[in-house]
This record gives sequence, structure tokens and C-alpha cells, in this order.
Amino acid sequence: MVPAVKFRSQLLVEVLDHAETEGQEAFLVDAFTDLILDDLEQEGRWPDYQISHYATRGAAVNAWAIDHTLRRLYLAITDFERTETVGTITRTEINTLLKRLAGFITRSRERRIEVEDHHPVADLIDVSADHVLYDSVALYVLTHRNAPEFTPDPPVVGGVDAVSARIWDLETIRRSRVSGERLDPISIDFTGLDGGLPCLAADRHDDVQTYLAYIPGQRLADIYLEHGGRLLERNVRAFLSARGKINRGIRDTIRDEPERFLAYNNGLTATAASVRIRSSDSGDRIERVHDFQIVNGGQTTASLAVAARDGDCELEDVSVQMKLVVVGPELIDELVPNISRYANRQNNVQESDLSANNDYLRRMDEASRTVWTPATASGRPTKWYFERARGSYAVDQMSSGRASVQKRFLAEYPKKQKFGKNEVALYENTWARLPHLVCRGGQKNFVEFMERLPEPPGQDLDDWYRARFRDLVAKAIIFKSADSTVRREFGGTYKRQVVAYTLCYLLERASTPPDLGLIWRTQQIPDAFDVAIAEVGQSIKDAIIETGDGRNITEWTKQEACWLSLRTLDIPFDEFGDANTGWSPPQAAATGWSPPSVAGAAWAAPQVSTETRTEGTLALSDAIYEAQGTLIEGRYRRYRRRKWRYLGDTEVEATGGETLHAYAAPMRNSEGHDYIFNVVVDVRSQTITPVEDLDARRRSRVMDWLEDRGYPG
Repeated sequence: MVPAVKFRSQLLVEVLDHAETEGQEAFLVDAFTDLILDDLEQEGRWPDYQISHYATRGAAVNAWAIDHTLRRLYLAITDFERTETVGTITRTEINTLLKRLAGFITRSRERRIEVEDHHPVADLIDVSADHVLYDSVALYVLTHRNAPEFTPDPPVVGGVDAVSARIWDLETIRRSRVSGERLDPISIDFTGLDGGLPCLAADRHDDVQTYLAYIPGQRLADIYLEHGGRLLERNVRAFLSARGKINRGIRDTIRDEPERFLAYNNGLTATAASVRIRSSDSGDRIERVHDFQIVNGGQTTASLAVAARDGDCELEDVSVQMKLVVVGPELIDELVPNISRYANRQNNVQESDLSANNDYLRRMDEASRTVWTPATASGRPTKWYFERARGSYAVDQMSSGRASVQKRFLAEYPKKQKFGKNEVALYENTWARLPHLVCRGGQKNFVEFMERLPEPPGQDLDDWYRARFRDLVAKAIIFKSADSTVRREFGGTYKRQVVAYTLCYLLERASTPPDLGLIWRTQQIPDAFDVAIAEVGQSIKDAIIETGDGRNITEWTKQEACWLSLRTLDIPFDEFGDANTGWSPPQAAATGWSPPSVAGAAWAAPQVSTETRTEGTLALSDAIYEAQGTLIEGRYRRYRRRKWRYLGDTEVEATGGETLHAYAAPMRNSEGHDYIFNVVVDVRSQTITPVEDLDARRRSRVMDWLEDRGYPG
């Protein structure tokens, strides 16, 4: 088990990395919230969520979600600070945070919170005020600190009787991630059904016992309404049922012929770690099951839960047959996947849903460890890290040893070149021009992607997977570039939706699609493509809002009707197809490059070369390396443009008694005006800072230095 202090450091690295990747450097709270809720969504504890920060006196929220099947509104408030110290959050602090959440939902229900129409929290206010959408509220406190072991009393939410409160603290996160243990396994008590559930012991062995039983439809619906998607976390159909779709045939049978439901329905298969049986002269009865999971029959279970809330349906005469397989804890992880596989083979679930998916992820993982990028202008091949298991990047970095070894790891796997399985679906479904699926959230979009996954060829599998991985990286570069452009040009409101629809529109309407091979070789999109994204993005954002016609925008963009409306629009843009031809990647500046060993060695002032003073043909990192002999990577795309040149030592103090060195490159702003962009480099602290971001005193001295030498400031 990873110690708490080490895990806290790993988690902080992951949060910082996620913030940088998502362009949220100033919003670490949002990055932490996103990471933890993604875990909760994967565990079936939360549905698809929205990050929506709002705070005022007595009312605050950081994220929300709604489960239409359970008719439950979820709200989260986050406690996070950038520190590696493992702290403790007090009961008083937890109760204060919960009261602020309750204050927000209470005021929203009464429409006493006013924001602009397209504020990130506007959709939540509309949902909160629509009382027919939910009848229960789940409040979560997400914290990077350890919480005392206690169950907080849910605060009062005006107009809602069913309110629950949960703390997701550092220790809970650690247990869930590091040990892989299932937290809070589900235990079901059946003694309320005349002392237990009548059953027949069909098969009994030391390691596996099988029972046959019938569950009243209302009891099964109640179980699902209480536990939600967690019941199905071992079920291949978990995420399909989470879409909230009720099977029409099941509903019609419940409504019109409930007494024949048992005859028509295949029933369900469930597993448990243990079971308590009461035997008597009248037969055996199941009193209690522990670690209860439905591995086949998720559609039936979710549909019964929906029908239970439907005034046209009665479950009194509905029964469901169940095969319960009891597997000891030491065998549960080995046997349950096979139980699920063979149970679902008898139904309409393909084998690819059960095993080939995992094989695809495994092969992508292998490719990410072996496939190097081409040596572009920087002359440094790198790799893209596929994070098959959440948090593995931070674990690999932290466990790689000394600081010098960690530096080599980061040089091989730059932070910006990391993606997980949900991002795979994000990039692929965007390329497939399915923006409405992309907007449905990580887990649902991932399932949709896996359903469309093509069969691999019968031979040359290694080459096929490597080629697919290279194309995937190119699609990742496209999406990340568009994400950066949209955030810079149009802000963060509905950013994910605007990015997805903008790219899909361009892919749909362009005469020539982007050349994935070229993007892989150069590790960047052509400038013309970036320009097209900026040209189309604002019109797409306006169109999404306009066609929404007052609807919840996040929900509207999940519908295919939204895409059908936008794809027919006539939005002018300059074709970028010509940028894919007649263009070759630049020659590498240094073919035998390897990262210099800095950490752990005695540091010395760099020997400055003057050979690059007037070239202006290098990426910034290369200009720094040639002039000062050290590797410093900047995170902005403009730093990669091959326009940079070294200006000299400004003699303005930097870290540790050293001085700032100046670099410059010509740029063009969004209005078409040319300007010179100046930065300074602090070699000792390994930082790049735009001159305009320096403190007033040092900025003035650097500007004077530039002016004295005739350089544009």
C-alpha cells in the first residue's frame, strides 16, 4: 500500500498535470474536482457531470449531475489547496461546506441566484428550479485532506426530503485507487420478504455455490433506486443502462401483461461474496447477500426502476427470476468476468464487448511504451503516454527514482503527451464526426466508441496497432490544439461542446481532411487548420446557443438533433486542405540529442554561444539549448514555432545570483497585426517568462535593455 504522504504527492502531480493539459493552470480546484468525479463516474457513484464553479456568501458549488432514472440531483463542493502536506479537515469545516451546498440548491430552487444566461452554473439553476426532474439530492464534499471517521448529518434543503451527504477524502481516494478495493460493497437484506427470499440450492462446492430464486419486481426496483449504477459495476451493460433508456418491450409487458413478465423475461444473473441462508421444513430462504452485483440483466433492472416511477405501470404482479452465484473473495476477481462473459453470450452482447475491448486497450498501452515520435525541429524524439489505469503516469514518474531519473522520464513522456481511455474515445469519436456522443461525457462516450471499434485484421496485428496508435496521437494533437484555440479565443463556457462541434463541422465540410500522417510526423497541426478553427468556433458557439432555443445547452448538445442542425450551416472558412500537401517537416536540429544531466550534478553558469543571435529559425527550446546548453520546455504552442532567436544576457538578476537571458520571435495577433514577442529565461529555475509578466521593477530594466540595443520591446 502506498503511504499517504507519497500518495498525496502523486495526486498533486496528477492534478497539476491535468490542470496544465486542460489549460486550467489558474484553476487547480477545477482540475482536482474533474479528476475525482471522473473516478466516481467510473465507479457508478456519479452520472455524467458538469464542472460549474460558483461561490458567494452562504452558497457554493463546484460540480453537478443529474440521474434521470434515479431522479437524483448530485452536487459537489471542493476543498483543495496546493500543498504536499497531508492535513486533516475538521467536522466543523465539513458541515460548513455542506451547508454552503445546501444553501446553493435551496436558493436555486427558489430562483434566488441570478447569473448571466450562459454562465457555467446557469444550467444547474434551471435544473434545480425544475422540481419535477428530481426528488432526492446527494451532496458530496471532495477534499485533498483526511477526514475524521463519521457520517455527517445531511443539511436541510428547502423542499427536498431525501438528502444524503458523503465525504470523499484523501484516504478514500487512496484506498479506491491504490488498493483497487471496492469501497462500500452492497449488502441486501431480504428478511422483509416474509423472512427471506425463497431459493433452491442448484449447485454447491467449496469455492462456488449457485442458487435459483425469484425477486419481486418492486423489491428489485427499490434496490436499483437505492444503489444506482454501483449495482452494475461488474456488468458489461452498466453504462448502457446508465443512458436512462427503458426497454420498450419490458415497459409494455409491465404495463399490459405484468403477470406474464416472468414468462417473457430472461431474468438476471448476480454474484455475491457471501450469503446467509435460513433453512426450515418449508425450504431455504436467502436472508442477506453481501457484495451483491448484477452481471447480466442490467437492462431489466434499470427498466423496472424507471417503471416504478411511471404512473401507468404497476409492479405488484411482476417477478424476476435470478441466478445467484456466490464466489469467495479470493476467486471473485477471477471468476466474475467469466460468469459475465458466458451469461451475456446467451443474449445480444457481442464477445467484443467483453474481451476484445480490453485487448485493444492493452495493445494501445504496449504501443505507447514502444512507439517514438519522429525527430521534428527540436531533434528530440519523445513518446505519448497512454494512461490505461488512472494515476499510472504519476506513479511511474514518482517511482522512477532520483530527480535526474524523473527528469529523463518527463523528457521521454512530456506531461502534455498523456491521455487516458476516455480521451481515446474523445479523439476518435470527434474524428468520426459524432459530436453529440462526445458531449455525453467520458464514460458514455467511451462505451459508444467501443461499440464502434473495428475488428483488427487477421494478421500483422503489431503493425496494425502501431499504425492505429500513430493516427490516434495525430487526432489527439488536433483536439488539444483546437481546445487551446477555443479557450484562448472564445473563453471556457461550453468549451468542450464548442471544440467537438467545431472540429466535426470542419471535418464534415472541408474538401480535404487533415493529413494524419503529416500531423504525426510534425507533431503539430498546420497553421491553416488552426486558423480555420478560430474562424468557425465563434459561429458554432453562437449556433449551439441559438438552436438550443432556451433549452439546457449541455443537454441539447448531447442530442443528435443538435448535430443535424449545425452540420447544415454555411459558415465560411479558408480551406486548410492545401496545407497538407507540398509541405515537408523541418530538418532536425540535432539528430543525436539526449537530455542533459542537470539534476544531481554541480550546477555551473552556462557558456553562452552567439551563433544564433540573428537566425530566428528555431523553436524556443532549441534556441535556448544552442545558446545556453540546457533543456527548458515551454508549454505554449507559440514557443514551438521556428522563429525564435537569442538576444543576449540582460544582466537583470534571476534566481540564485544568475541573470535573465532574452529571446524574441515575430508573431501575428488575431487581428492580423505583427508584433515582437519577448521572453526571458532563468536557467537556474528552468523557467520561461514573457517580459510583460515580470514584476514591475525587472520588467522596466529588461525593457530598457531591449531599447538600448535597438530591439523592439
